[in-house]
Amino acid sequence: MMDVKLSVYPFGGNSTFFVAGGFSFGSEKLATLTGHSDAVQEAISTYPQYKDLILNSISAELDKYNVKFDESGDVNGDVRVKKFRPYAGLGFGRLIPKKRVGFRFELGCQFMGKMKVYQNDTEVNINEMSKGKDDLSKIIDKLTVYPVLKFTLTGRIL
Repeated sequence: MMDVKLSVYPFGGNSTFFVAGGFSFGSEKLATLTGHSDAVQEAISTYPQYKDLILNSISAELDKYNVKFDESGDVNGDVRVKKFRPYAGLGFGRLIPKKRVGFRFELGCQFMGKMKVYQNDTEVNINEMSKGKDDLSKIIDKLTVYPVLKFTLTGRIL
C-alpha cells in the first residue's frame, strides 16, 4: 500500500492550522472471509455424481446470508473498494515542533467509492440476498467515505 499526502499551511509559517490532501493506492480488498468444511469436502469426494446437488443445497449461514461452498469445501468472500482512494483533511499542529515535543491532530476522509461484495471472485448483489432490510446491506450501500481521525506526536532532535 502506498500513501501520498501533502499538508499546506494556508495562513503562513506561524499558523498551526493546515489542510491535507492526497491519495492511497493499495489493495482493493477491504475485508475477507474464509472457511472450510471437512464434511462438505468428504461428501463431494464420496459422491462425485451428486456434486452439483450438494453444492446447491448446503451452505454456510452468516447472519441472514447463505454463503456457498466451492468444490473443495471452502468458503471464500471479500468486500472490495477502489484501488485508488483520494483523501482530504483538516488539521491542527506542526510537523516540526517549536519545542522538543509537539503534536498534530487531523480529521479527514478517504473516498473509497461504492463497496462491492464478492464470493469466489464473483460479484454478489447483497440487496437481493437479504431484501435490503439488514444492517450489513445498508452499510455496504451507504458507506462510500471512510472517516479518518489521526493524532500524531512529533519530536525534534536539535
